[in-house]
Amino acid sequence: MEELVKILKEGAYSCVIRNGDKLLTYTRPGVADLYETLINRPEVLKDALVADKVIGRAAAFVAIVGGVSKIYALLISQPAIDLLDRYQVAYEYEELVPYIQNRTKDGLCPMEALTMTVDEPEEAVKQIGEFIERMRQRTS
Repeated sequence: MEELVKILKEGAYSCVIRNGDKLLTYTRPGVADLYETLINRPEVLKDALVADKVIGRAAAFVAIVGGVSKIYALLISQPAIDLLDRYQVAYEYEELVPYIQNRTKDGLCPMEALTMTVDEPEEAVKQIGEFIERMRQRTS
């Protein structure tokens, strides 16, 4: 995990995933890269190590469904920790916050809000995918 954290911090990455000899790096903010890895390359997440800048409930749900074995977060929310504990996913973090803020820091992150009332990981991932698709349609 140390190597992943070093890559995360020294590169301009938002997420780094290691599974065996596979190493993937991502730069987009938010949960989209992790979600797209789950949808398009689920085998990469199974038993993987993930180092991420921010882990909120949405990212935790994606990691749970993907079968990630351990997460390292620079910033993690208490609701994400509660989920990871419930589903027995190992984690380490640098900073714990009550919730993930939105990008303007004046409220709850939309993904954190979206998943706050969802308890089933598969349902959460479905809602995350629908949200990402709506955002894509708005920007295209």
